[in-house]
Amino acid sequence: MLKINGKEYETAFGFLFLRKINALKDIMTIDDTSTAKLKGLLVSFFQGDPMAVLELTKACLAVNKDLKEMDIEHYIESEANYDELIDFLNKSLASSNLTSKAYKLAESTFNLIMTKGNKVTDKDFQELMRNSIKR
Repeated sequence: MLKINGKEYETAFGFLFLRKINALKDIMTIDDTSTAKLKGLLVSFFQGDPMAVLELTKACLAVNKDLKEMDIEHYIESEANYDELIDFLNKSLASSNLTSKAYKLAESTFNLIMTKGNKVTDKDFQELMRNSIKR
């Protein structure tokens, strides 16, 4: 639940959430799975990208038909405790049945990028993908 304009709104990280993420344009992907855009968006989220925070927040609130995009933007800009929102998104995405594996793979990808920087190779990504399949 997130409280926006004094009202509690349900959040969900299920199929509607994934459909909203998959509808986004210009998201970096590393594979061809149904969670490819989520993984790409999560790498941006881990880098502190506020637009990734916005898109994840909008997608998890999509179950609330009466909530407008401008209300969500206003919430993030001025109403939310930003660190608490980040923490909420991290915990929710890491624990949801449909997003937890994508979350872990995106986290591993982010860590690989942070460790190797521009020296990441296709072989590195292939090994990362193989290891994720074994889990």
